[in-house]
Amino acid sequence: MTVARVVVAVGGPASPLAAAAVRLAARLEAELLGLFVEDENWHRMAALPFTRVAGHGPLSQAIDTDMLARALRRGVAEVRRAMAEAAGPELRWTLRVVRGLVVAEAVRAAEAGDLVVVPAELLAGRGLEAAARGRADVLGLRSGVEARRILIAAGAGPEVEAGAARLAAACGWLIERAGVQALERHAHPADVVVAVRAGEVPPALRAGVCSLLLVRVAARG
Repeated sequence: MTVARVVVAVGGPASPLAAAAVRLAARLEAELLGLFVEDENWHRMAALPFTRVAGHGPLSQAIDTDMLARALRRGVAEVRRAMAEAAGPELRWTLRVVRGLVVAEAVRAAEAGDLVVVPAELLAGRGLEAAARGRADVLGLRSGVEARRILIAAGAGPEVEAGAARLAAACGWLIERAGVQALERHAHPADVVVAVRAGEVPPALRAGVCSLLLVRVAARG
C-alpha cells in the first residue's frame, strides 16, 4: 500500500521536523499536509492576568492574548517559509493552523493510508494514547536526528513488516529485527526507529525518548 499523504504537526517555529517531513513526502511521492498546532494551554495561560515571560527583574514581562497572537503569526510564517524552501516546485503541500494538542490534531486530520509525523518526545502519555486511536500510521522522530535504521519487533506481524519495509526503501534505512527484550535495550541510539504495532508499545519505549513507527493493524473479525 502506498502513502497518500504525509501529515506533519509542529507546535512552534524553527522546527526541523517540518523540513524532515518534506523530504519524507518527496521520497514517498506523497502529498504533504502541514499542521501548525496552537497549543490550547498557551491560550489559557495568556488569558490569565498573572502569566509572565520568565526573566529577572525588568526582563520579566506579562503575556497577554495579543502578544501570543503576534508570536503565533510569526511562528506560522517561519514554518511556511521553511516548508516552501524545502519543498521546491514539485511537491504538493499545504499548511493549516489548528488549535489543540499536537498528536491529537495530527491524528484527527489524517485518513487511512496517510502517514502522520510528530515529534518523538510527544509519543508518551496522552500523546501515545491519541496515536493509538488514529486511522493512520504514526512516525515519531527525534528532533534534529537523522534516522538510518529501522528496528522491527519480532512477531510484530505482516502489517508492521510491510510498513517498516516501505519506509526503509524510501529513506534508504537498514532493516533489523529484535525480540522485545533486545528491542528495549537497543532502541535508544539516536539513528534508530523502532517499528511496533500501534497500541502495543513495550513499556520501556513509552517515555518519548526514541523514534517510533506505530503501525495500524486492522482488527480481524
